Amino acid sequence: MKKSLLLIGAAALLSLSAAYVPGDPEATEDLYINLVGDADEAIAKGRWEDAERALTDAMKLQPANPGNIMLMSNLGIVQYNRGNDSLALATLTRAHEMAPRSVTVLRNLAMVKTSTGDLDGALRDYETIADLDSADTGSRFYHAIISLRRGDMARAVSDIRWLETHAPEDRETLLAQATLASATGAYEEAVKVYTRLIKKDPQPEYYGERALANIMTDRLGDAADDIASGLALDPQDATLYLYRAMLNKARYRPDDARADAEKAIELGADREAAMSVIR
Repeated sequence: MKKSLLLIGAAALLSLSAAYVPGDPEATEDLYINLVGDADEAIAKGRWEDAERALTDAMKLQPANPGNIMLMSNLGIVQYNRGNDSLALATLTRAHEMAPRSVTVLRNLAMVKTSTGDLDGALRDYETIADLDSADTGSRFYHAIISLRRGDMARAVSDIRWLETHAPEDRETLLAQATLASATGAYEEAVKVYTRLIKKDPQPEYYGERALANIMTDRLGDAADDIASGLALDPQDATLYLYRAMLNKARYRPDDARADAEKAIELGADREAAMSVIR
């Protein structure tokens, strides 16, 4: 199926190229719009190489088009998804320099910085977003989560209190509350908040984190149910297998625990982290 989709995309591009008349502004605009459309479709389907090619071709076709700022921002995310972290950072940094007040560009730049370990840089970007758009809840959420990762509880709590005041029922607010509860060992509270999240939007991640909180409070049966529910939604979730390895270790089932740890590694979990779960 994927191969046929790629062929259709290539045929469409060939057709457009055949219709394109160099020097014809209307034809140039049409081709630009179609390339952007091809990029959007490729991104939606995870065809990152096709997306990068279409975005690059569009920007080359109309280098002065003001819409290229957003295309460049998208290109940075595409490059990141292709594993080209340094290139993604360079592309997004250039986009930010060209449009320093674009919240979208800053958000993408902060996300890549977070993923590549530049937490200080990401925090600064989220603070800039909050200055540019004081109502932006996403920047407060990610600022809180990064602060928690750095052990800066005061800043994290300040962000979460802001979220509770301005967006009390938002998914991000609940997730921040649950993450804070788990990080501070308040597992009973974490279970309650993850339960609210699951009722709103049942995701494998939420089942997994509630399972972990249940393991930490010795509710092993509830943890097993949560892991089963999460795996029913996503059988390829490595974290759920890690948590099941922890659960099986707690139940004195070493062979099952090792099998789950090895499955987690097969699905992409760090080997050392997975093995440490069952030691």
